[in-house]
Amino acid sequence: MCCISGKSKYRRALNPSSTLLQFLDESAEWLSSWQILSADGRVLNGKFKFVDGWMQDIAGVKRLVAHLCSNNGFSYLFTRRLCSDPLENLVSIFPLLEEMLNYCFFGGGGMVQFVCVIPLHF
Repeated sequence: MCCISGKSKYRRALNPSSTLLQFLDESAEWLSSWQILSADGRVLNGKFKFVDGWMQDIAGVKRLVAHLCSNNGFSYLFTRRLCSDPLENLVSIFPLLEEMLNYCFFGGGGMVQFVCVIPLHF
């Protein structure tokens, strides 16, 4: 297995036979067991969406490693090289598109003023 210089066993590339995948499974199990409570003892788990985000990230990385190594000839994947900014930028334009379409089709007091064509080629 490829290893970045340093002694940490966690600073290694992921591949389908990596022991780090077991660590990710254990981390996901640990995260799912969290109980976030308020000062008066009420369960607040639903208010902390970051936990769901972490769980999705773990599942996504595992699936990405499996897919890239089995279908695209990758030997390993360095997760620190992954970046979700392009995906977040794409998702951030959806509210803008909705606003533009609402203006285009319903901008004049509910009347259609003109038709907008927005190519959605990503």
